[in-house]
Amino acid sequence: MSRYDRGREHPGIDRLRAQTGAAGEVVREEHSPMAIQMVADLCGEDESRRAECSAAISTGLEARMRLWDGIGPALDHQPLAG
Repeated sequence: MSRYDRGREHPGIDRLRAQTGAAGEVVREEHSPMAIQMVADLCGEDESRRAECSAAISTGLEARMRLWDGIGPALDHQPLAG
């Protein structure tokens, strides 16, 4: 459970939870193994390439976390459907 959804109600939160939960399963089960294999294929044993990939991956994940950290507060400012 995210820090933003504890005890809150919002018209779209259940749909958002369902969509992100399903997406998370795809990432864990399919995308993560493919990403690991892609890095291995691209970098081989070259440590400098692995370091560059690691930095790019970290940058991407940090951006994704900032996106999701902004979603909760953005929902707070949406008018409730009624």
